This record gives sequence, structure tokens and C-alpha cells, in this order.
Amino acid sequence: MQVTPVTADITNLQIGSSQIAPSTTLVVNMLRTIYDPVGTRLVAKSQQTVSWEFGDWLLTNQYASLVSGVWPAPSNARTFSAAEFTALQTILSENTVVALKCTWATKPSPASRIGPLYIEDIGVGGSYWYSNGSTLELTHPTVLYKSGARDGSVTSGTAETLLKNFLIQGGLLGLNRGLRIFAQFSYTNSTNIKTFRTRGNAGVTGLAGIEYRNSQRSVAGTVADNLFDTLSNRASASSQFYGSAYSAAAQAAGVQPSSAFDTSVDWYFSMTGQTATGGEAIHLESYIIELV
Repeated sequence: MQVTPVTADITNLQIGSSQIAPSTTLVVNMLRTIYDPVGTRLVAKSQQTVSWEFGDWLLTNQYASLVSGVWPAPSNARTFSAAEFTALQTILSENTVVALKCTWATKPSPASRIGPLYIEDIGVGGSYWYSNGSTLELTHPTVLYKSGARDGSVTSGTAETLLKNFLIQGGLLGLNRGLRIFAQFSYTNSTNIKTFRTRGNAGVTGLAGIEYRNSQRSVAGTVADNLFDTLSNRASASSQFYGSAYSAAAQAAGVQPSSAFDTSVDWYFSMTGQTATGGEAIHLESYIIELV
């Protein structure tokens, strides 16, 4: 990523109770394009006042307003300790990428903000995105859900039963993004049929919508199986392609699972289990749902 060194005069930063002299400078490696705290690109930079703060941005560079001449005081302005200031200098001596911190609901539109975003509520540890002015792109695959512990079971009855339901926020798949789905199941060792299913647009019950995968196991001596599937939008938020055999009949006919529901609104992806014989069991032992 291209970065450009920028030297900024610090006029209102403190160490303890001591004011930093206006002539003090820090060399900052920042992106060529600099934004104000609300994400508006500055055409000209008027360095009348520069304040550094921790908050929604890793670092926020505030310039005097080109209209009124003064920015409002930052809501989270604070005094730095000597140790914090030393740490700040260390950070600024490296290549620093400034990313706007937001949620999926509060993210700016691509047209209003060009540059990197950190979206804190998408992904197990948040996720990084980049707005190019027209679209918002995921910068790397992101784990949405994961568990290494048993998290759903069928232990009685013969009806299809929800093992796990996953909320997928509207717009996450965009026009061409998708999901990678990994899961491991265990089940009763018998020749009776045990069925695993995945569903798209499954509703809050997890039992509605489109049946993508329908896998049956009935071989004595086997007690576990893995699932590795993909679901992708194809040039539309309302057209999906699923990488899995829909059923034995569909596989024989060469039919690939697909669907046409609106992913621009919140929807659910689910995993279910069903046994043909009461008293037998299916367990969801682990899973990873990844946005790509």
C-alpha cells in the first residue's frame, strides 16, 4: 500500500501537565488522501490546529475547518502520560494506516468515504474493508462464526431438527461475495439413515427456505463426517450458487443447487439433522462460517 510521510505541527498535545511546544513535530506515515473525523476528504489542508487522540480512529488528524476556521473540540480529547506519548511516537514512526472504526449499521456509504474501514461487529475479531468510492470491498477472508465445541444435537424423534442457525446481515454478500462453510458431524453407528441438511433463507426457525445440501449416511462402522461447501452471490444480491450436491437425484442429473432470494436484507443460513429411527443421534461437533 502506498504511504506518504507527512510532517504535522503539534500545538495542543500534552505530556502530563506540560504543554508540547508548537514547534514540536512528528513524522507521520499516512495515506496520501487524508480525511477529517467524519470521513470527508479534504481538498486543502489548513494546519492551524492539529490534535491527536485515541478513539474511533486509531489516530485522528484534525484540521481547522476551511469554512468556520475552527473544529469543535474532540469529544474524547485527553491528556497523554509520558509512557503513552512514547508509545505514540513508536506507532507513528512506522507505516500507519488510519481506518475508520464503525459498525455495519453505521458504516458510511462508499461515495461519502474513500479509504479503509474497520467494522467491529462483522467477524469474530472485526473485519477490514476498503471503500473505493463506488463499492465496499472486503480486504481479506473473515470468520463470521466458529465453534470447536458441540453446538447442536438431534437425540430423539424422526423430524428434521435445527442444529444451528446463523444470521447473515443484509448486504454482507454484496454482488459477488460468498460464504465458505466447514462443519463436522458425529452420529450413531448404525445402518439406519441419518440426514444432514443446509438451508438458505431459512428464517428464524432454521427449517424454511431453500434446501441446499441433503446428505444421508447409513453405513455401519462410520460415526463422523465433514462438510465443506460454498455459497456465492453471482453478479446480483438476489442470485446464489451453492457448491454442494443437492441430493442424489440432483447429482445424478447434473443439477447444481441455486437460489434467488434477496441477500441485501438480513437472512439465515442453517444446518439441520434428521434420523430415520427414533433414539439415534446426530451432533454438530464444530463449524466455521467464513465470509470471502
